[in-house]
Amino acid sequence: YNKASMFYDLQIYAESRNNVEQALKINSSNGSYWSMLGDLGLNMEKYDEALLWYNKSLEIKPSSQWNLNQKGDILSELGRYEESEKVIMKIISIDKFNRVAWNNLCTCHFSLGDITKAFECSLIAIMIDQRVREGIKIDFFNNQATTTTIPAQLVKKYNCELVPVYIERRKNNYFKMFVSKPIKIDKNKSVLEITKFLNNLLERMILR
Repeated sequence: YNKASMFYDLQIYAESRNNVEQALKINSSNGSYWSMLGDLGLNMEKYDEALLWYNKSLEIKPSSQWNLNQKGDILSELGRYEESEKVIMKIISIDKFNRVAWNNLCTCHFSLGDITKAFECSLIAIMIDQRVREGIKIDFFNNQATTTTIPAQLVKKYNCELVPVYIERRKNNYFKMFVSKPIKIDKNKSVLEITKFLNNLLERMILR
């Protein structure tokens, strides 16, 4: 398993998978092994296989938020949004402060065309610094990064203000939260223009 992890970090996925499969022959009841197979399938874009492996891991560790989140992510990728919503709601029932789950639920509702529910979820928060599969390529520190367009679309739909929030770790488990003044953005701007503006804002927060 350690060799599998090493090859995974090196992005040598085929060799990593071979080592995980060998580990499973020794101990098929280890949920982490099945979870790694799921991660490998996801990275190799073999979504049906990844879904199968995450389900195997969840049979062993049914409350694993990682596996549930990955499963919900795959279901969304496959366009199975209703199923994805059920999985995400299970995560939230375990941890109602799981920010990734709320963000994914917002994306799920938006994809289903339920803008009202998507907006309600976004009142919790939308984390624009997360890795996403659906979005547009926007310059971020001179690199093209796939960026969520949900905040921009909400601005255009509801003409709402955005409140940037930045959390800084000060010492061990002590954090300081900075809440900026609400920003009013012209809803007539394009999704691309608004998203570029938000990425520039995020860059300034990181550099402060």
